[in-house]
Amino acid sequence: MKQCCLKYLCLALLLMFTIVVNAADFQSGGICYNILSEEEKSVEVTYIGDGYSSFYGEYKGVLTIPDSVVYNGATYYVTGIGEGAFWGCSDLTGVIIPNCVTYIGEGAFGSCTGLASIVIPDRVTTIAPEAFNDCSGLVSIIIPGSVKEIGNSAFGKCSALLSVEIPDSVTIIGSSVFESCSALSNVKIGNSVTGIGSSAFSNCSGLVSIEIPHCVTSIGDNAFSYCSKLANVTIGNSVTSIGKSAFYNCTALTTVVIPSSVTSVGVFAFSNCSSLADVVIGDGVASIGRDAFRNCSSLTSIEIPSNVTSIGTGAFYDCPALATIVVAEGNRNYDSRDNCNAIVETASNTLLTGCQNSVIPAGIKSIGGSAFSNCSGLKSVVIPGSVTTIGNYAFRNCTALTSVEIPDSVKIIGDYAFYNCSGLTSARIGNSVTSIGHYAFYNCSALPGIEIPVSVMSVGKNAFQGVPGYGK
Repeated sequence: MKQCCLKYLCLALLLMFTIVVNAADFQSGGICYNILSEEEKSVEVTYIGDGYSSFYGEYKGVLTIPDSVVYNGATYYVTGIGEGAFWGCSDLTGVIIPNCVTYIGEGAFGSCTGLASIVIPDRVTTIAPEAFNDCSGLVSIIIPGSVKEIGNSAFGKCSALLSVEIPDSVTIIGSSVFESCSALSNVKIGNSVTGIGSSAFSNCSGLVSIEIPHCVTSIGDNAFSYCSKLANVTIGNSVTSIGKSAFYNCTALTTVVIPSSVTSVGVFAFSNCSSLADVVIGDGVASIGRDAFRNCSSLTSIEIPSNVTSIGTGAFYDCPALATIVVAEGNRNYDSRDNCNAIVETASNTLLTGCQNSVIPAGIKSIGGSAFSNCSGLKSVVIPGSVTTIGNYAFRNCTALTSVEIPDSVKIIGDYAFYNCSGLTSARIGNSVTSIGHYAFYNCSALPGIEIPVSVMSVGKNAFQGVPGYGK
């Protein structure tokens, strides 16, 4: 009985071993294959073992894939490189792919870190997602004109890749296709591409310039974010939308012309573009998203076209060099009345965005949150008697501001309203103020003191901390 059990156990182990070794349909010349069609006698190259995530590194050196193989007396033609076929083969230095191959499967060459170059045959129509992802040694790649589809993350993290030309046959550049290709300095986008996917070129820190052709209609979220050397961008005149954070933290970008075809600029689209000095916003733009140009510290002027119907919170916050703001005549939602050098929301009479040369016009009821935040060049401000509310962070870090008189019309001073106005030597709070927010005058260290009117019913946390004379 024991011998019988032992016999069956050995047989089971042998079967398991056989299944692992022979997961492919057959092996020839050290390469594993799966049969795709008996009728067409087609096969694809596959991995050695029972799974490419657990068995990898088997293929080494320079590998030549034949255009046909013989199995059981029949000739089969190699038409594809299967999913994960060479995944993780870090010692693979070269592959010669036959011209009969029509597709490269998902993760086929993923993490082949020793692969320096590869020629994709001109019959290949599909490069699947992650096909060459993390091929950190890949320096050059030629994508033939037969390719119609490049999958998501196909060349992501190919950190040595220097240049790429996307042929006219490709219509969509998928998500993260070239993300983190940090050496990529030269990109040519074909004339049939209609969309650039999310994070398509994100963190391509070597990219200096990009021309987006007229065929492209959309630029996806984070498409060029963190391209820190990107200095020149040409946006084609068919683009209708610029996605969220599309050019976020492109710190070398100096000039942007948004064509009239664009109707929406996404949230954080150009935020943190610290060298951006000149922006032309096309007449077709209707929506400027939240924080779209936030912290563009070199931006000197902006003009809001007449068709803009929505400006998100913080769209132009923390732009200390901003000196000129104009809203085009005929805009029904916003204005810059009396040449005030500010953006005013017409219906509510709220000043949304100011600059160092702004004059708050009569009739304004509210100074919006962060309206003058980080406006380090603002030296003086006159708040008219129509204002009832000073929003949160309204004059935060206005370090050159020396005096402020808050009129009796004001009832609410928001949180952080005059936070760190370290040059403020004189401040008067009007007799109708009922609420002073948290940290409202925090670190106004040059103020000799401040008088709180009897109308004030609540004073927020640390509202006057750092004001020398307060509380004495």
